[in-house]
Amino acid sequence: MTNSTSPILAIAAIFKNEGPYILEWLAFHRAVGIDRFFIADNDSTDGSSELLAALEKIGIITLVPFPSIPGVPPQLPAYQKIIDCYANKADWFAFIDADEFIYPTCGDTSVKTMLNQISEIPDIGAIAINWAIYGSSNQKNYNTGLVISRFTKRAPQEFGVNQHFKSMVRTTAYESIHRNPHIFNLKENFRYIQSDGNTLRPDTKGRDGLSEDVCWRNLRLNHYIVKSQEEFALKKSRGRATVSSVEGLNRTQSFFNGHDRNDVTDTMAISIIDKTDHELTKLKYLLGSAEIKNLVIDIPFPKAPQLLGCVDTAKFSDGNLEFTGWAFFDTLAHISFHISINNHLFDIDKHTFYDRPDVQRAVSTAPLRCGFKVTISISKIPKKLLDSEIELNASTTGAISRILPGAGYSYPNITVQSSTNTR
Repeated sequence: MTNSTSPILAIAAIFKNEGPYILEWLAFHRAVGIDRFFIADNDSTDGSSELLAALEKIGIITLVPFPSIPGVPPQLPAYQKIIDCYANKADWFAFIDADEFIYPTCGDTSVKTMLNQISEIPDIGAIAINWAIYGSSNQKNYNTGLVISRFTKRAPQEFGVNQHFKSMVRTTAYESIHRNPHIFNLKENFRYIQSDGNTLRPDTKGRDGLSEDVCWRNLRLNHYIVKSQEEFALKKSRGRATVSSVEGLNRTQSFFNGHDRNDVTDTMAISIIDKTDHELTKLKYLLGSAEIKNLVIDIPFPKAPQLLGCVDTAKFSDGNLEFTGWAFFDTLAHISFHISINNHLFDIDKHTFYDRPDVQRAVSTAPLRCGFKVTISISKIPKKLLDSEIELNASTTGAISRILPGAGYSYPNITVQSSTNTR
């Protein structure tokens, strides 16, 4: 299978409703040297299934339809199906997600530079590629620019979450899937290495899929885990292909805060961005030339529901901040609340809804029960943030918006006891 110049490198992935991002992700990985793509489609409903089918038709990917089984996370079974059916199609498989980009470091522009060298060492069975967590770059909304250009700020290398890694596995070394999708069981006499070529040092706390050290030499995995606030709101609510829809990871605003790290400005190499743009143009031309009926090549980001409402009052008492007002989305979708301070998001403690006939008389589309009272304990907010005004936000599937203050609104003076919240 391996030719005289370079091993064949493939990506195995599972997608669910990743429509706006698919072509960029493929273009980027084609630009950095990935040869083949095996994509499991997990019940997508946003046009992704049709786009993936078209990409298979023009020879860019191999599509593996993979519907969900209730209560069963689909990622591991999808990986197993791909490797079982297509192991003879590549020398190495990288198992990654749609928000992860294999990035060559040390000034290189191809993942093959390292892989060519590693493939000459017969006992190396897999490469652990550590995450580089990218934050929102303080962006609130989606735009049509490239993900790799829009988000330029990341966590420091030593950030604990970067200890996570994903695997690039030599097919002849593969034994079986592991209980964790980040790591695979290898046959006897094969070993895992990190991207610097040294043998993997597993996390000393025994956590699967984490390394003791974060290694970014030669390769790293840029992980655009939250993107903008609007994109995170959609991702949080739609479900993901990597977990069970029943047991799905609870991606709350606390999750956003914990991963929205913008400490270091680290832009992608212009040469790779330019090559990605070139590949993207090429993919769109090939798809357009295929003349596939009713195909949407540029799948739009879902239109966000529009918020109507205002905050009438804000009161601070006994360590709690209470907001009252009214709010609803024009789609009449379920509404959730959280607060924000300088782009930091926090979950509220409790909320109640009540009838607002006055609003319904003034706004014909308003539901009767659109009034709200929202309470949050100030103790959960770092003291250093309390000099800034706390804003109330509403969210629903694919939308997150600030509820603006109404006429006569006055923000209260918040005083915190010295023993409280010294973080």
